[in-house]
Amino acid sequence: MAKLSFKDHDLYYADIGSGLPIMLIHDLGSCGLAWVRQVPFLRHAGYRVIVPDLPGHGASSYPSRTLAMGELAADLEGLLDHLGLDSAALVGLSLGGAIALTIAIDAPSRVGKLVVCNGCSNLVADDHMRRVAQWKAGFQRGDGPVRWFEEMWPSLVSAEFAQSERGEIAYQIGHARAAATDAAHLARICDSIASYDVRRRLNLVRSETLVLHSEDDGVYPPVEGQRLAAMIPGAQFGSLPGSGHHPNLDRADTFNWTLLHFLSGRDPAFAARAETPGLPFQ
Repeated sequence: MAKLSFKDHDLYYADIGSGLPIMLIHDLGSCGLAWVRQVPFLRHAGYRVIVPDLPGHGASSYPSRTLAMGELAADLEGLLDHLGLDSAALVGLSLGGAIALTIAIDAPSRVGKLVVCNGCSNLVADDHMRRVAQWKAGFQRGDGPVRWFEEMWPSLVSAEFAQSERGEIAYQIGHARAAATDAAHLARICDSIASYDVRRRLNLVRSETLVLHSEDDGVYPPVEGQRLAAMIPGAQFGSLPGSGHHPNLDRADTFNWTLLHFLSGRDPAFAARAETPGLPFQ
């Protein structure tokens, strides 16, 4: 675990395991801990797992200015450089998916396989712009990140998971993380993503791509994922039943096996039909 220093901010990351590199990119208001169920699974499957905290999240700092989406992507390209990697598979959740797509478009040689989960192709549509504006306003209230997390939690995970022991633990971790987050940083991230629109550039994606979307996503409806997959050359689309915006938490087993089958070149839909013995977290 280490930090990479840029001109006006630091990027915290974890680099775990050996083998083919895969970078896991978290969502808005989250941090690398969001991947706690994926890191050991992928490491035991033979992957080198790289987990950054995006600027303004977790242990990473944020400059006093707004970073553009391209700069958020460039930070992760810089991390690949720092680690001596020409490329890596990228897995991005929501905001992380937007950043992964930006890298795949602007620097296609840096991306092996690409997984975008619960993402969309643009945030400039009226309903998306209203949502981002509401998030920004929420962050700027007193105890903004905490109140935002409390209000968002029912959209992030399924009701079944929220009531489980693992769900209660995840809630406590997320709540504590939100309490330690600088609201101004998250508000600036909202400014970063407000103009996000890659619809006309998705034809530039050259990576083998899997677009996943939760059937019960409370943030972006599944049709967003379907539209995204349709615009990426050769992309596969997979639906995740019974999960909210964070299937990496509430359907971790299915999510993990789907990733593994896609990364290893097998049919990712197999993961929803059967489990394969011999690896952890069954």
